[in-house]
Amino acid sequence: MLMIPFTPTKWLSRLRRFASRPPAAPRRLLFVFQGRQGNRVGMGRGLYAAEPVFQETVRQGCRFVAERYGSELQPAFERDEEAALVLQNEFHTVLVNALAQLGLAALWRERGVSPEAVVGMSLGEITATVCAGALALEEAVAVACMSALWDERVTAKGKAIHLQADLATVGKLMRESPAQFDVFVETGPGLVTVFCLPEEVPEVAAFLTAQGVNHQIGARENAYHTPRLAVAKGVVARELEFLQPKPPNCHFYSAMSGSLLPASVFFDAGYWHGMVSRPVLFNTALEAALADGYDTILNIGPHPSLSEHIRAAAAKLGKEVLILDSLRDDEPETVTFNRAYETLRECGVVKGKAKNLPQRHTEAHRANYKSHPLRSSVSSVVKIAFLERRQRIAVDAPELDLSAPEVVQNPYPFYEALRERGPVHWLEKNDFWLVVDYAEVAAALKQPQIFSSQPAQGLDPVLIGADPPAHARARQALAPFFTPSAIAELEDFVSEQAAQLWQKAAQKGAFDVVKEFAEPLSDFTAAHLLGLDAAATDDLRQLSGANRYQIAEHYQAVGAFFAAYQIRGDGLAHALREQFTPTEAARLLKALWLAGTTTTGMLIAAATHWLLRLPALRYEILDDMALLPQYLEEVMRFDAPEQTAWRVTTQET
Repeated sequence: MLMIPFTPTKWLSRLRRFASRPPAAPRRLLFVFQGRQGNRVGMGRGLYAAEPVFQETVRQGCRFVAERYGSELQPAFERDEEAALVLQNEFHTVLVNALAQLGLAALWRERGVSPEAVVGMSLGEITATVCAGALALEEAVAVACMSALWDERVTAKGKAIHLQADLATVGKLMRESPAQFDVFVETGPGLVTVFCLPEEVPEVAAFLTAQGVNHQIGARENAYHTPRLAVAKGVVARELEFLQPKPPNCHFYSAMSGSLLPASVFFDAGYWHGMVSRPVLFNTALEAALADGYDTILNIGPHPSLSEHIRAAAAKLGKEVLILDSLRDDEPETVTFNRAYETLRECGVVKGKAKNLPQRHTEAHRANYKSHPLRSSVSSVVKIAFLERRQRIAVDAPELDLSAPEVVQNPYPFYEALRERGPVHWLEKNDFWLVVDYAEVAAALKQPQIFSSQPAQGLDPVLIGADPPAHARARQALAPFFTPSAIAELEDFVSEQAAQLWQKAAQKGAFDVVKEFAEPLSDFTAAHLLGLDAAATDDLRQLSGANRYQIAEHYQAVGAFFAAYQIRGDGLAHALREQFTPTEAARLLKALWLAGTTTTGMLIAAATHWLLRLPALRYEILDDMALLPQYLEEVMRFDAPEQTAWRVTTQET
C-alpha cells in the first residue's frame, strides 16, 4: 500500500486548478446514412444473429416486402447461399442494404445512442426518415422499393461520368458544354458525378478533356436522380399515396435540397418524386451540418463508403471531426459495432434508453436555420421548384417563335437560353426585338421618351398605353384610391370575402380553387374597388366567365360592358367619369377590371399550385406566416401572370 500524506493546502490548490478548467464541450452526434455503396455478401448477417432488436427490425421490413412485392428477403440474412444470390438482383440488393440501415438505426437507439441530426445519401435519405420519426418503417421500405424499381423502369439510359471538380465548376461546364449532361450526385467537395446519353458521351468527354477536367466514365446506365425522371411524378404519387408522414423529431439535413430542412417538412409522395428527379447534393448538406457544429459522425450502413468524402468536407471547412463506423466489410460486424459503441460511451454520447426528441426546432435553431448562408429559404425552395422545368435547351433567336405552343406552355427554358447569349435579340418570326436582361428592361421602362407605351393603346390609351404627360393625368386621378387607408379598407373587404369563399369550400370538401376561389375573390375585389353594384358585378362576372383567358375576346366584351354601364354612387368609377370623357372613363374601367381580375386570379392559382406541389414549403409558411409576402413575391418573379411589357422606340437606340 502506498501512503500519500494529505496536505490541505496542496489539495485545495489542485482542486481550484481542476475547477477552473473549462468543461469539455458536449459532442454533437450526426448519423450519416449511406447510399447504395458498400453492398457486400452477407451484409447485416452478423448483427442479425447476435442482436434481437436488429433482427426484429429486419424481419418487420422483410414481411412488408413479401406481402407488398412478393420478394422473400429474410433468407438473405440467415443463409450464405441466399446472401450471395441477393447481389445478383439490384432491386433485392438495394432493399437488403436499406433493411440493414434500418436495423442499425433501431439498434443504436436501443443502446441509448440517438442522433441530434441526420443526413443521408440517396437511399440513406429514405432510411434516415425512420430514425428521425418522419416515416414508419414500412413506409420507408415502400419508398426504397419505389426508388429501386426505377432502375428497371427508367427509359433514359446513358452513362455516368465522375468529375474531379466542385459543384460550381460543374454548373459552369454544363452551361458551356456543346452536349447536354445533368448533375447526378455531389459526393464530396471535389467529386461530382454527371449523367449523359450514350451517344453524347464522346462529345462530353472530349469537352471535359479540352477543359482540363479529370474525369472517368462509370458503369451506371440510367438517369436516376436527374430531371429526366420528372415523368415519374404520377406513378410515384400513386405508389406512395398511402404515406402519412410526420415532422422530423431531429435536425434533418437533406441531400435533395443540400440544406437543413424546416421542422415542418412533409415527406410525402411529392417529396420523394423530387428525390428521384433531382441531383443528390450530399456534400452540400454535409457541409451545412458540419458548419452548424456537428463533430461526431456515425456512419449507418454496411460499409463506411463516404468516410473519405466526410474527411475532405471537414478539412475544407477547417473542422475536426470524429468518424465512427457501424459496420465494415473487413471485420466481424459485432466487433465494429461494439468498438464504435465503446467510443461513443467514452465521449458521453450514450444517454441510456432513447427518448423522443422535440417535434419542432427551438427558437435558436429556427433563427440559425433562417440566417445560415447554406440554408434554403422560401426564395431558394421556390427557385428549386421552378428550375425543375427549366431544362437546358439550345435556341437560335431567329428561329424562336414566342407564340409556339411549346413556348407558351413553358417559356422559361427559352428565356434562359436567350439570356445566356445576351440581353437583346431579334425574333424574326415574331418581328420584334426581345429584351431579357433585368438591367436593360429596367432602363427601357424608365425612358418613356424613347420607349413609348403606344403598343398598349389598344387596351387603354389613357393609362397603360399613355406616355407622359398624359400618363400622369390618369395616375393622379387614381392616387386617392390607393392611399394606405384605402388599401387597409380594401384589405378588410378581401379578408371577409376570402373567409366566406373558404367556408363554402369547406362544406363541399373538394373544390376548384380557380373557379370557386381565385376568380370570384379577384372579381369581387375589383368590383368593390370600382364601386360596382351587385347586379353589375354579377353581369360582368357572367360576361367574363366564358372567355376570361381568351384575351382578345375578353377585351372587347368588357369594353362594351363599361361603354354602356350607367355609373352610380361615389366610388372610383364615379370619380373617373367626373374627370374624363365617357369614352376615356370606360377604357380606364376596362383596364382596371382586367388588371384586377385576370392576372390576380392567375397569381392566386399559381401560388396555390406551388404550395400544393411543395409540401415542405407549405408547412414552413404555415409555421411562420411572416414568410407569405416573400413567397408571393417569388411566385410573381418566377411564374408571372404577365410575361411581357410592350414598347415601341421613338428614335434609334
